Amino acid sequence: MAEALILLVVLPPALLWLACFGATALSVRRLGRLSDVRLSRTRWPKLSVITPACNEGAEIEPALRSLLGQAYPALEVVAVDDRSTDDTGEIIDRLAIEDPRLIPVHVTSLPPGWLGKLNALAEGVKRAQGDWLLFTDADVQFDPHALERAIELAEEQQLDLLTAVPELTSTGFLLDVCFNAAGAFACAAGRVWQVPDPKSSAVAGIGAFILVRRSAYDRSPGIEWLKLEVADDVGMGLLIKSHGGRCAVVSGVGQMRLAWYASVRDMNAKMQKNWFAIIGHFSVARLLGIALLFVWLACYPALLLLMRPELGGAGWAAVLVSCLGVLAAIGSSMLYARWTRRPYLPSLFVGAGMLLLAAMMLSAARSGQRAGGISWRGVLYPSALLRDAQRVRL
Repeated sequence: MAEALILLVVLPPALLWLACFGATALSVRRLGRLSDVRLSRTRWPKLSVITPACNEGAEIEPALRSLLGQAYPALEVVAVDDRSTDDTGEIIDRLAIEDPRLIPVHVTSLPPGWLGKLNALAEGVKRAQGDWLLFTDADVQFDPHALERAIELAEEQQLDLLTAVPELTSTGFLLDVCFNAAGAFACAAGRVWQVPDPKSSAVAGIGAFILVRRSAYDRSPGIEWLKLEVADDVGMGLLIKSHGGRCAVVSGVGQMRLAWYASVRDMNAKMQKNWFAIIGHFSVARLLGIALLFVWLACYPALLLLMRPELGGAGWAAVLVSCLGVLAAIGSSMLYARWTRRPYLPSLFVGAGMLLLAAMMLSAARSGQRAGGISWRGVLYPSALLRDAQRVRL
Protein backbone atom coordinates (compact mmCIF):
# COMPACT_ATOMS: atom_id res chain seq x y z
CA MET A 1 0.00 0.00 0.00
CA ALA A 2 2.81 2.40 0.92
CA GLU A 3 4.67 1.58 -2.28
CA ALA A 4 1.58 2.27 -4.37
CA LEU A 5 1.11 5.62 -2.59
CA ILE A 6 4.72 6.60 -3.32
CA LEU A 7 4.30 5.84 -7.02
CA LEU A 8 1.00 7.75 -7.06
CA VAL A 9 2.76 10.82 -5.70
CA VAL A 10 5.72 10.62 -8.08
CA LEU A 11 4.48 9.08 -11.31
CA PRO A 12 1.87 11.62 -12.60
CA PRO A 13 4.03 14.78 -12.32
CA ALA A 14 7.12 13.00 -13.63
CA LEU A 15 5.20 11.70 -16.65
CA LEU A 16 3.76 15.17 -17.22
CA TRP A 17 7.26 16.65 -17.31
CA LEU A 18 8.40 13.94 -19.72
CA ALA A 19 5.46 14.77 -21.97
CA CYS A 20 6.33 18.46 -21.66
CA PHE A 21 9.90 17.74 -22.76
CA GLY A 22 8.68 15.82 -25.81
CA ALA A 23 6.23 18.56 -26.77
CA THR A 24 8.82 21.32 -26.34
CA ALA A 25 11.32 19.36 -28.43
CA LEU A 26 8.70 18.99 -31.19
CA SER A 27 7.99 22.72 -31.09
CA VAL A 28 11.65 23.72 -31.28
CA ARG A 29 12.28 21.24 -34.10
CA ARG A 30 9.30 22.16 -36.26
CA LEU A 31 9.07 25.91 -35.74
CA GLY A 32 11.67 28.10 -37.38
CA ARG A 33 13.27 31.48 -36.72
CA LEU A 34 12.29 34.66 -38.50
CA SER A 35 15.95 35.65 -38.59
CA ASP A 36 16.70 32.69 -40.90
CA VAL A 37 14.41 33.99 -43.66
CA ARG A 38 16.31 35.11 -46.79
CA LEU A 39 14.90 38.06 -48.71
CA SER A 40 14.36 37.52 -52.42
CA ARG A 41 11.19 39.32 -53.54
CA THR A 42 11.21 42.57 -55.47
CA ARG A 43 7.52 43.51 -55.14
CA TRP A 44 6.00 44.06 -51.73
CA PRO A 45 2.31 44.20 -50.77
CA LYS A 46 1.15 47.17 -48.73
CA LEU A 47 1.48 46.53 -44.99
CA SER A 48 -0.49 48.31 -42.27
CA VAL A 49 0.91 48.11 -38.74
CA ILE A 50 -1.73 48.66 -36.05
CA THR A 51 -0.48 49.42 -32.56
CA PRO A 52 -2.85 50.35 -29.71
CA ALA A 53 -1.42 52.42 -26.87
CA CYS A 54 -2.89 53.30 -23.49
CA ASN A 55 -0.60 55.36 -21.23
CA GLU A 56 2.53 54.16 -23.03
CA GLY A 57 4.35 57.48 -22.91
CA ALA A 58 7.59 55.90 -21.71
CA GLU A 59 7.69 53.28 -24.50
CA ILE A 60 5.71 54.48 -27.48
CA GLU A 61 8.29 56.74 -29.16
CA PRO A 62 11.15 54.21 -29.52
CA ALA A 63 8.64 51.57 -30.62
CA LEU A 64 7.15 53.81 -33.31
CA ARG A 65 10.56 54.99 -34.47
CA SER A 66 11.66 51.38 -34.90
CA LEU A 67 8.58 50.79 -37.08
CA LEU A 68 9.12 53.95 -39.11
CA GLY A 69 12.77 52.93 -39.50
CA GLN A 70 11.82 49.72 -41.31
CA ALA A 71 13.30 49.01 -44.72
CA TYR A 72 9.86 47.81 -45.84
CA PRO A 73 8.92 49.96 -48.87
CA ALA A 74 5.09 49.90 -48.70
CA LEU A 75 4.34 50.66 -45.08
CA GLU A 76 1.83 52.61 -43.03
CA VAL A 77 1.63 52.69 -39.23
CA VAL A 78 -1.72 53.24 -37.53
CA ALA A 79 -1.08 54.28 -33.93
CA VAL A 80 -4.22 54.23 -31.79
CA ASP A 81 -4.19 56.36 -28.63
CA ASP A 82 -6.69 54.52 -26.45
CA ARG A 83 -7.98 57.05 -23.89
CA SER A 84 -4.50 57.78 -22.54
CA THR A 85 -4.15 60.19 -19.65
CA ASP A 86 -0.40 60.73 -20.12
CA ASP A 87 1.45 62.18 -23.13
CA THR A 88 0.97 59.15 -25.40
CA GLY A 89 -1.38 61.02 -27.74
CA GLU A 90 0.93 64.05 -27.99
CA ILE A 91 3.91 61.85 -28.86
CA ILE A 92 1.93 60.08 -31.61
CA ASP A 93 0.78 63.41 -33.08
CA ARG A 94 4.31 64.84 -33.02
CA LEU A 95 5.76 61.83 -34.81
CA ALA A 96 2.93 61.91 -37.36
CA ILE A 97 3.97 65.45 -38.31
CA GLU A 98 7.51 64.18 -38.92
CA ASP A 99 6.47 61.16 -41.00
CA PRO A 100 3.25 61.00 -43.07
CA ARG A 101 3.31 57.17 -42.97
CA LEU A 102 2.18 57.43 -39.36
CA ILE A 103 -1.60 57.73 -39.02
CA PRO A 104 -2.78 58.88 -35.57
CA VAL A 105 -6.12 57.69 -34.24
CA HIS A 106 -7.51 58.96 -30.94
CA VAL A 107 -10.12 56.95 -29.04
CA THR A 108 -11.82 59.14 -26.43
CA SER A 109 -14.55 56.81 -25.15
CA LEU A 110 -15.20 53.09 -24.81
CA PRO A 111 -18.43 51.78 -26.33
CA PRO A 112 -20.43 49.38 -24.14
CA GLY A 113 -19.77 45.69 -24.61
CA TRP A 114 -16.14 46.08 -25.66
CA LEU A 115 -12.76 45.60 -24.02
CA GLY A 116 -10.57 48.65 -24.51
CA LYS A 117 -7.71 47.09 -26.45
CA LEU A 118 -10.01 45.25 -28.84
CA ASN A 119 -12.00 48.41 -29.52
CA ALA A 120 -8.71 50.22 -30.23
CA LEU A 121 -7.66 47.46 -32.64
CA ALA A 122 -11.02 47.66 -34.40
CA GLU A 123 -10.63 51.42 -34.82
CA GLY A 124 -7.15 50.85 -36.24
CA VAL A 125 -8.41 48.29 -38.75
CA LYS A 126 -10.96 50.84 -40.02
CA ARG A 127 -8.13 53.18 -40.98
CA ALA A 128 -5.75 50.54 -42.36
CA GLN A 129 -5.34 50.28 -46.14
CA GLY A 130 -2.85 47.43 -46.34
CA ASP A 131 -3.05 44.00 -47.96
CA TRP A 132 -1.54 42.74 -44.69
CA LEU A 133 -2.29 43.82 -41.13
CA LEU A 134 0.31 43.60 -38.38
CA PHE A 135 -1.05 43.85 -34.83
CA THR A 136 1.70 44.72 -32.37
CA ASP A 137 2.00 46.15 -28.87
CA ALA A 138 3.22 49.66 -28.19
CA ASP A 139 6.45 48.61 -26.44
CA VAL A 140 7.96 46.33 -29.12
CA GLN A 141 11.08 47.39 -31.02
CA PHE A 142 11.97 45.84 -34.38
CA ASP A 143 15.06 45.05 -36.41
CA PRO A 144 15.03 47.17 -39.63
CA HIS A 145 14.33 44.10 -41.83
CA ALA A 146 11.91 42.27 -39.52
CA LEU A 147 8.76 43.15 -41.46
CA GLU A 148 10.34 42.22 -44.80
CA ARG A 149 11.28 38.81 -43.44
CA ALA A 150 7.80 38.27 -42.02
CA ILE A 151 6.05 39.11 -45.30
CA GLU A 152 8.57 37.01 -47.25
CA LEU A 153 7.86 33.99 -45.05
CA ALA A 154 4.08 34.49 -44.99
CA GLU A 155 3.85 34.86 -48.77
CA GLU A 156 6.23 31.98 -49.46
CA GLN A 157 4.25 29.59 -47.23
CA GLN A 158 0.87 31.06 -48.31
CA LEU A 159 -0.05 31.83 -44.71
CA ASP A 160 -3.00 33.86 -43.51
CA LEU A 161 -1.59 34.45 -40.02
CA LEU A 162 1.97 34.47 -38.72
CA THR A 163 2.71 35.08 -35.05
CA ALA A 164 6.18 35.37 -33.54
CA VAL A 165 7.66 34.84 -30.07
CA PRO A 166 9.57 38.05 -29.26
CA GLU A 167 12.94 38.35 -27.59
CA LEU A 168 12.42 39.32 -23.95
CA THR A 169 15.22 41.44 -22.55
CA SER A 170 16.26 40.29 -19.08
CA THR A 171 15.33 42.50 -16.17
CA GLY A 172 16.16 40.16 -13.28
CA PHE A 173 17.14 36.60 -12.43
CA LEU A 174 13.82 35.70 -10.76
CA LEU A 175 11.91 36.96 -13.79
CA ASP A 176 14.09 34.76 -16.00
CA VAL A 177 13.27 31.80 -13.77
CA CYS A 178 9.55 32.52 -14.25
CA PHE A 179 9.86 33.12 -18.00
CA ASN A 180 11.84 29.95 -18.69
CA ALA A 181 9.44 27.81 -16.66
CA ALA A 182 6.27 29.40 -18.05
CA GLY A 183 7.55 29.44 -21.63
CA ALA A 184 8.35 25.74 -21.75
CA PHE A 185 5.08 24.75 -20.10
CA ALA A 186 3.01 27.06 -22.34
CA CYS A 187 4.82 25.82 -25.45
CA ALA A 188 3.80 22.26 -24.58
CA ALA A 189 0.30 22.96 -23.23
CA GLY A 190 -0.52 25.17 -26.22
CA ARG A 191 0.63 22.49 -28.70
CA VAL A 192 2.24 25.21 -30.79
CA TRP A 193 3.86 22.68 -33.14
CA GLN A 194 0.33 21.71 -34.25
CA VAL A 195 -0.78 25.26 -35.10
CA PRO A 196 0.09 24.92 -38.83
CA ASP A 197 -1.99 21.73 -39.09
CA PRO A 198 -5.46 22.71 -40.40
CA LYS A 199 -6.92 19.54 -38.83
CA SER A 200 -5.67 20.48 -35.35
CA SER A 201 -7.61 22.67 -32.94
CA ALA A 202 -4.34 24.23 -31.71
CA VAL A 203 -4.21 28.00 -32.19
CA ALA A 204 -1.68 30.65 -31.21
CA GLY A 205 -1.33 34.38 -31.09
CA ILE A 206 1.32 36.50 -29.37
CA GLY A 207 0.42 40.14 -28.87
CA ALA A 208 3.87 41.42 -29.78
CA PHE A 209 3.50 40.22 -33.37
CA ILE A 210 0.40 38.96 -35.19
CA LEU A 211 0.58 39.32 -38.97
CA VAL A 212 -2.76 38.74 -40.75
CA ARG A 213 -3.63 38.67 -44.44
CA ARG A 214 -6.36 41.29 -45.00
CA SER A 215 -8.41 39.07 -47.30
CA ALA A 216 -8.47 36.33 -44.62
CA TYR A 217 -9.46 38.89 -42.01
CA ASP A 218 -12.30 40.13 -44.23
CA ARG A 219 -13.59 36.55 -44.65
CA SER A 220 -13.93 36.31 -40.85
CA PRO A 221 -16.44 38.11 -38.59
CA GLY A 222 -13.64 40.49 -37.61
CA ILE A 223 -12.56 41.81 -34.24
CA GLU A 224 -16.17 42.33 -33.17
CA TRP A 225 -16.32 38.52 -32.82
CA LEU A 226 -13.72 38.92 -30.04
CA LYS A 227 -14.90 42.19 -28.49
CA LEU A 228 -14.99 40.80 -24.91
CA GLU A 229 -12.21 38.22 -25.30
CA VAL A 230 -9.56 38.67 -22.60
CA ALA A 231 -7.06 36.42 -24.44
CA ASP A 232 -7.23 38.78 -27.42
CA ASP A 233 -3.96 37.61 -29.01
CA VAL A 234 -4.83 33.90 -28.96
CA GLY A 235 -8.33 34.96 -29.95
CA MET A 236 -6.95 36.48 -33.15
CA GLY A 237 -5.34 33.16 -33.99
CA LEU A 238 -8.66 31.42 -33.32
CA LEU A 239 -10.55 33.96 -35.43
CA ILE A 240 -8.40 33.37 -38.51
CA LYS A 241 -7.88 29.60 -38.20
CA SER A 242 -11.50 28.81 -37.39
CA HIS A 243 -12.53 30.60 -40.58
CA GLY A 244 -10.23 28.69 -42.88
CA GLY A 245 -6.95 30.54 -42.48
CA ARG A 246 -3.50 28.93 -42.57
CA CYS A 247 -1.44 29.82 -39.48
CA ALA A 248 2.13 29.43 -38.24
CA VAL A 249 4.39 30.33 -35.30
CA VAL A 250 8.06 31.34 -35.45
CA SER A 251 10.71 32.63 -33.10
CA GLY A 252 11.20 36.36 -33.54
CA VAL A 253 14.42 36.46 -31.54
CA GLY A 254 16.84 38.95 -33.04
CA GLN A 255 14.01 40.62 -34.98
CA MET A 256 11.78 42.05 -32.25
CA ARG A 257 12.33 42.67 -28.56
CA LEU A 258 10.69 44.09 -25.48
CA ALA A 259 11.10 44.20 -21.72
CA TRP A 260 7.97 42.36 -20.64
CA TYR A 261 7.95 43.21 -16.93
CA ALA A 262 10.16 45.28 -14.66
CA SER A 263 10.12 42.81 -11.73
CA VAL A 264 8.33 39.77 -10.33
CA ARG A 265 6.04 42.14 -8.42
CA ASP A 266 5.23 43.99 -11.66
CA MET A 267 4.53 40.66 -13.41
CA ASN A 268 2.24 39.59 -10.60
CA ALA A 269 0.27 42.86 -10.78
CA LYS A 270 -0.11 42.88 -14.57
CA MET A 271 -0.88 39.18 -14.95
CA GLN A 272 -3.80 39.15 -12.48
CA LYS A 273 -6.43 39.41 -15.20
CA ASN A 274 -4.73 36.76 -17.34
CA TRP A 275 -4.53 34.22 -14.53
CA PHE A 276 -8.10 34.75 -13.38
CA ALA A 277 -9.81 35.17 -16.75
CA ILE A 278 -7.74 33.11 -19.19
CA ILE A 279 -6.26 30.32 -17.07
CA GLY A 280 -8.97 30.14 -14.41
CA HIS A 281 -11.84 31.07 -16.75
CA PHE A 282 -13.32 33.19 -13.92
CA SER A 283 -13.45 30.16 -11.60
CA VAL A 284 -11.62 30.41 -8.29
CA ALA A 285 -11.80 26.63 -7.88
CA ARG A 286 -10.30 26.00 -11.31
CA LEU A 287 -7.47 28.46 -10.74
CA LEU A 288 -6.72 27.00 -7.30
CA GLY A 289 -6.63 23.53 -8.86
CA ILE A 290 -4.11 24.64 -11.50
CA ALA A 291 -2.02 26.40 -8.85
CA LEU A 292 -1.94 23.16 -6.81
CA LEU A 293 -0.90 21.26 -9.93
CA PHE A 294 2.04 23.66 -10.37
CA VAL A 295 3.00 23.16 -6.72
CA TRP A 296 2.86 19.38 -7.23
CA LEU A 297 5.02 19.63 -10.36
CA ALA A 298 7.57 21.66 -8.40
CA CYS A 299 7.60 19.73 -5.12
CA TYR A 300 7.07 16.05 -5.88
CA PRO A 301 10.81 15.16 -5.52
CA ALA A 302 10.75 16.73 -2.04
CA LEU A 303 7.60 14.77 -1.22
CA LEU A 304 9.44 11.61 -2.21
CA LEU A 305 12.25 12.44 0.19
CA LEU A 306 9.77 13.08 3.00
CA MET A 307 8.12 9.73 2.41
CA ARG A 308 11.53 7.99 2.60
CA PRO A 309 10.66 4.92 0.59
CA GLU A 310 12.40 1.64 1.24
CA LEU A 311 14.70 1.04 -1.69
CA GLY A 312 13.02 -2.12 -2.82
CA GLY A 313 11.55 -2.49 -6.30
CA ALA A 314 8.96 0.25 -5.98
CA GLY A 315 11.35 2.50 -4.03
CA TRP A 316 14.02 2.37 -6.74
CA ALA A 317 11.38 2.83 -9.42
CA ALA A 318 10.07 5.93 -7.65
CA VAL A 319 13.56 7.42 -7.34
CA LEU A 320 14.33 6.68 -11.00
CA VAL A 321 11.05 8.15 -12.27
CA SER A 322 11.50 11.20 -10.04
CA CYS A 323 15.00 11.84 -11.42
CA LEU A 324 13.80 11.46 -15.01
CA GLY A 325 11.00 13.94 -14.30
CA VAL A 326 13.41 16.49 -12.84
CA LEU A 327 15.74 16.13 -15.85
CA ALA A 328 12.77 16.47 -18.22
CA ALA A 329 11.62 19.65 -16.44
CA ILE A 330 15.06 21.23 -16.68
CA GLY A 331 15.48 19.97 -20.23
CA SER A 332 12.15 21.44 -21.34
CA SER A 333 13.06 24.81 -19.90
CA MET A 334 16.51 24.75 -21.48
CA LEU A 335 15.12 23.81 -24.89
CA TYR A 336 12.77 26.78 -24.70
CA ALA A 337 15.63 29.01 -23.50
CA ARG A 338 17.77 27.87 -26.44
CA TRP A 339 14.99 28.50 -28.95
CA THR A 340 14.33 32.00 -27.61
CA ARG A 341 17.99 32.76 -26.77
CA ARG A 342 17.32 33.20 -23.10
CA PRO A 343 19.91 32.51 -20.35
CA TYR A 344 20.25 28.83 -19.43
CA LEU A 345 21.06 29.15 -15.72
CA PRO A 346 17.49 30.09 -14.63
CA SER A 347 16.28 26.82 -16.18
CA LEU A 348 18.02 24.92 -13.39
CA PHE A 349 15.45 26.46 -11.02
CA VAL A 350 12.34 25.51 -12.98
CA GLY A 351 10.70 24.24 -9.77
CA ALA A 352 11.11 27.64 -8.14
CA GLY A 353 9.59 29.20 -11.25
CA MET A 354 6.54 26.95 -10.99
CA LEU A 355 6.11 27.92 -7.34
CA LEU A 356 6.29 31.63 -8.17
CA LEU A 357 3.71 31.16 -10.92
CA ALA A 358 1.46 29.24 -8.51
CA ALA A 359 1.74 32.07 -5.98
CA MET A 360 0.65 34.56 -8.68
CA MET A 361 -2.36 32.37 -9.46
CA LEU A 362 -3.36 32.29 -5.80
CA SER A 363 -3.09 36.08 -5.65
CA ALA A 364 -5.19 36.39 -8.81
CA ALA A 365 -7.85 34.02 -7.43
CA ARG A 366 -8.13 36.15 -4.30
CA SER A 367 -8.31 39.42 -6.25
CA GLY A 368 -10.78 38.06 -8.79
CA GLN A 369 -13.08 36.76 -6.09
CA ARG A 370 -12.99 40.04 -4.16
CA ALA A 371 -13.58 42.20 -7.25
CA GLY A 372 -16.08 39.86 -8.87
CA GLY A 373 -14.22 40.20 -12.16
CA ILE A 374 -11.10 41.80 -13.65
CA SER A 375 -9.82 45.34 -13.80
CA TRP A 376 -8.31 46.34 -17.14
CA ARG A 377 -7.12 49.78 -18.17
CA GLY A 378 -9.09 51.43 -15.39
CA VAL A 379 -12.38 49.60 -16.07
CA LEU A 380 -13.85 46.82 -13.91
CA TYR A 381 -15.41 44.06 -16.00
CA PRO A 382 -17.69 41.71 -14.00
CA SER A 383 -17.14 37.98 -14.42
CA ALA A 384 -20.80 37.55 -15.31
CA LEU A 385 -20.35 39.88 -18.31
CA LEU A 386 -17.18 38.23 -19.62
CA ARG A 387 -17.52 34.52 -18.82
CA ASP A 388 -19.87 33.51 -21.62
CA ALA A 389 -18.26 35.87 -24.14
CA GLN A 390 -14.88 34.12 -24.13
CA ARG A 391 -14.05 32.38 -27.42
CA VAL A 392 -10.73 30.95 -26.28
CA ARG A 393 -10.78 27.81 -24.14
CA LEU A 394 -7.34 26.90 -22.78
